[in-house]
Amino acid sequence: MRFERLERQHLEECTYGYVLTFQEEQWTYERAHMRLTDFMAAPRFIGYVAYDNDHFVGAAFCHEVVGALDNKLVIDEFFIVPTYQRLNHGSELLDVIHRYAASNHLRTTTLVTEAEDAKLDFYIQSGFTVGENHAFLRKDVADNPALFSEHQ
Repeated sequence: MRFERLERQHLEECTYGYVLTFQEEQWTYERAHMRLTDFMAAPRFIGYVAYDNDHFVGAAFCHEVVGALDNKLVIDEFFIVPTYQRLNHGSELLDVIHRYAASNHLRTTTLVTEAEDAKLDFYIQSGFTVGENHAFLRKDVADNPALFSEHQ
């Protein structure tokens, strides 16, 4: 395995890998590219790409968040293309992220994933815990036509 810091020149292969990995969500290349580009625009962006014998394996898009006493690293997007899943590549990529965080004195790494997602087990096995001090809140505004008519 080889890891590189994620730069603009990696964006095209990351986008194709993202679309392939999340094909059940029906991402288009254009929307996936826009999403990943937005992550890269974060002021304290850090990312890594992974290769196995020069074949693209996956990527991690992260950013540092400043806190009152210390900073943390937020993993915005993390994926391994299906062909390379369950081969320990995800664990190795997470290790690279955690080493970066430790060497930069970042106290924690955090991420959000779907609660019913099978990938949740992967993250728990990798040492992540389900937070007890925070709640992830969501409101579907698309189901409320009144909200749309007010701003048209």
